Amino acid sequence: MHLPSKLTAFTVFPMLDVTILSPDHRPAAPNQPGEIAIRGPTVMQSYLHHGKDQSTASLPGGWFCTGDVGVASPDGTIMVVDRVKDMVLVGGENVYSSEVESVLLAHPAIAEAAVVGIPHPVLGETVGACVVVGQGMVAPGVRALMDWCGERLAGYKVPTVVVVCDVLPKTGCVLLWGRYCCCCGWFCGVKTAAVCVMCL
Repeated sequence: MHLPSKLTAFTVFPMLDVTILSPDHRPAAPNQPGEIAIRGPTVMQSYLHHGKDQSTASLPGGWFCTGDVGVASPDGTIMVVDRVKDMVLVGGENVYSSEVESVLLAHPAIAEAAVVGIPHPVLGETVGACVVVGQGMVAPGVRALMDWCGERLAGYKVPTVVVVCDVLPKTGCVLLWGRYCCCCGWFCGVKTAAVCVMCL
């Protein structure tokens, strides 16, 4: 896995147990990314009024899934690499958006990047990317960006669609907004299909 250059890392608080879980909720192999789960006397039991989705957060044994994807290093440090909801599922393979974004951002002409899942009739999703070219830089061709990624990532992680944008939409906290609307036809703020009324 190509880890992003900027990661959040933490050591475990003494009153907590922390583990990294594979998608089937079993402990992940060493150095493999998975969902961070925690348990201990200070961990909440569930979300208030969360309905049927409770089971996705609380697991047997008192484990609580955080929704963060992490990798445990040998010294016990946990590196947070992504959010589960930002993961793209390509033919059953997990693609972490932050991994692809870090490769795109390593290109000298790219200032911003956002990666989302694009619905696909066979694979479920493929990787799509929106990029903003840096000030004063010449926009690379879409094929050149795909080749750049192909030299650094496994084939299924390479974006099948790249859109060059003037700006990426952000929330008031300067977080990218568009990736959360890709399933309804908004691809990083660029209209690609009918707009979902829930996102207006």
